[in-house]
Amino acid sequence: MTSGTTGVPTVNAYTWSDIEIWTSLVARSLVTAGVTKNDIVMNIYGYGLFTGGIGLHQGIQRIGAKVIPWSTGRTEALARALKDFKATVITGTPSYELLIAETLRKLNIDAEKELQLRLAIPGAEAMSKEMLERIEHELGLKAREGRALEIYGLTEALGPGVAQECPDDNHEWLHIWTDHYLVEIIDPETGERISEDEEGEMVITTLSKEGMPLIRYRTRDITRLIESDDEIPFPKIGMLKGRVDDVIFYKGVKVFPTAISNVLMSCEEVKEFQIVVDKTNREHRLIVRVETEKPSEKLAEKLIEEIRTVAFVTPEVEFVSLGTLPRFEGKSKRVVIKE
Repeated sequence: MTSGTTGVPTVNAYTWSDIEIWTSLVARSLVTAGVTKNDIVMNIYGYGLFTGGIGLHQGIQRIGAKVIPWSTGRTEALARALKDFKATVITGTPSYELLIAETLRKLNIDAEKELQLRLAIPGAEAMSKEMLERIEHELGLKAREGRALEIYGLTEALGPGVAQECPDDNHEWLHIWTDHYLVEIIDPETGERISEDEEGEMVITTLSKEGMPLIRYRTRDITRLIESDDEIPFPKIGMLKGRVDDVIFYKGVKVFPTAISNVLMSCEEVKEFQIVVDKTNREHRLIVRVETEKPSEKLAEKLIEEIRTVAFVTPEVEFVSLGTLPRFEGKSKRVVIKE
């Protein structure tokens, strides 16, 4: 089933053929990212009924790599296990991967010198180029010329393994496996199909799924579609900007939280953040709460100006002490609406 991010979880049914196809698509995605049979993969997507854990597990086994089925939780023990088991690949949500990096620092484990990680395969939530680059730096991947490469999927379309970023995509695009999925981009308000390279909501029709096939299923995910420009002969979708459901309506302006996240993740002084939309009074407020070691008026002005440039709104910046804001083992919930 889905994780239930937008409400009651959606349950999916699989035939044996569906399981086989799903396993092959996850394996294809991992190979596209650079995973090989020689890797040791720490799989920290949730197991149970959520498709992330079991989906990645099956794909890793299909390649022939070793898999450590950790799931979420026991983060300090997980951090030590990365070192003890010499894991070379880590999966999981980008938020949890950053929490693991933070935990490594608390345990005085040097990610560059004491770990063997060379690849991260984050997924299951919207992310940005800046967030992926932070993962690469904080988990020591850069020291081994490694990368953090996004995997995309949704339970209704089998699960993870619908699309995958390759090393040449520069955190901008993912190849989508159009031998199993027919992809369209529509205007989320009118439902009309829009032209190639225009941004809109992705609609998926499954071409091989048996247990619960989809016809023109609205994913709610905002992206673009272009033809491939590299050696992988599958079209590309743009890195997911967010979901239709994620849009914040603030003083007549549509704001994607990912636009604010891009600014904050690119700022080294920002350790964690939370976006608060306060509608309890007549004058609504957009507050960006920021964890930093060095709060200053100059930093606040910088963040406000950069957010205004990309999101066309002027937030308030509120600095808080390190460790104040929530951390996430699964999908992050950094937007709080007060009504």
